[in-house]
Amino acid sequence: MTEHTEGGSLFRSQKFTDWPTVKEALIAKEIGAVFILAPMAMQLASDGVAVKVVYLGHRDGTAIVVGKDSPIRDFGDLRGKRVAIPSRFANQNILMHKMMKEWGMPFDSIDLIEVP
Repeated sequence: MTEHTEGGSLFRSQKFTDWPTVKEALIAKEIGAVFILAPMAMQLASDGVAVKVVYLGHRDGTAIVVGKDSPIRDFGDLRGKRVAIPSRFANQNILMHKMMKEWGMPFDSIDLIEVP
């Protein structure tokens, strides 16, 4: 909900804990805007929901991080390892699959686990 006064605008935020609830709230116009991951917006558009991007929050600062003493030196060394991603809808999931393809690795060669 947004309230406009001479002093400015008041935006009321709402926390959602799952993707389907966000999607339904947006479709039902219970919310006027939402910060979501780009793949989620793409899925909404694919599902026929009329959406548009009005603000790009960042240009992706994604990095794969391993422990300082890890023997992992390049992407190929992740074969057989578990790697945390924020969500299957996150761009990190897309990037991991893109990199596996580029490195000639089957998509099940790295165990991607969702860790919000």
